[in-house]
Amino acid sequence: MMGMQVRKVRAYLWALAQGTLVLGGLLAIAGEGGDGHWSFQITPFVSWMMLSWLVCYPILRKTYRRLYQQNNQEMASYKKRSLDLHHQDMANSHQGYR
Repeated sequence: MMGMQVRKVRAYLWALAQGTLVLGGLLAIAGEGGDGHWSFQITPFVSWMMLSWLVCYPILRKTYRRLYQQNNQEMASYKKRSLDLHHQDMANSHQGYR
């Protein structure tokens, strides 16, 4: 039980580190370079965005992963479904074992 909680905390911290990296990239793109230094104006809106990004990013990644994973046994690709129908057709039209 304790090991599962440790794994969850580690996964959250790893996603938080990834979010920090992405946020740093976004801030670097939005920053203005001039005279060999970057300047970025921190406004209340930017502060709110940074905080919400760092808090929500790990939760969103987990939610989207759960929503869009394809582990359904009934799910089949078009090729597989087509091949299954072909085999079913061949079995239904088989006559006299020739």
